[in-house]
Amino acid sequence: MAHMPVAERRAQLIAATSRVIGREGVAGASTRRIAEEAGVPLGLLHYSFGTKEELFVAVIDDAVDRTYQLIAERAAAPGSGLGRAVTDYLETFRHWALAAPEAMVTQYALLTWMLRTQDGHAEAARRAYRRYLDGLLPVLAAAATEREHDVDLHKLARLAVATADGLILQLITIGPEAVGAAELPEIADGLVHGARPAFNRNGIGIEGNA
Repeated sequence: MAHMPVAERRAQLIAATSRVIGREGVAGASTRRIAEEAGVPLGLLHYSFGTKEELFVAVIDDAVDRTYQLIAERAAAPGSGLGRAVTDYLETFRHWALAAPEAMVTQYALLTWMLRTQDGHAEAARRAYRRYLDGLLPVLAAAATEREHDVDLHKLARLAVATADGLILQLITIGPEAVGAAELPEIADGLVHGARPAFNRNGIGIEGNA
């Protein structure tokens, strides 16, 4: 077998693990099955990752890293508005869910596994969601206009991440008809509206009505 840098070998095993879990679930993802999928000796898997659990956590971390990259690539132009930024964010996940449903199934299967284990892996699941929020916040801050200064960006980020979860689950379960791309701007505008202070949502705005 040709020599491969450790980083590349780890990436190969992460990708193989994601495919196996997407098809067979966490229970079916034995180290032997993952090694077969990756086309490497079992000993090489254990050399690259100390335990199967460490490999599972690496799969989630890799998914978060790729999400960061996708969000950065599709980030709305500075000052283009929060509605546009949230729409782009939801469009990114809609496209990803339809293009790679197995990858999404893998993420949710692993997150559920992390929450059910007794070995402290729940913290890895919480860390993943904190990183999703941390990655979205600067995108929102850059996109916000002066007229959106009253929007609570932390709340908007939480709402957008929660909405993306529901969107993904419906898309991988039902298909593209679950939520159409044309509906995303309306959803995004609703989230932005919900992240404004209550008095501003009720028409007693800071700008113009004060």
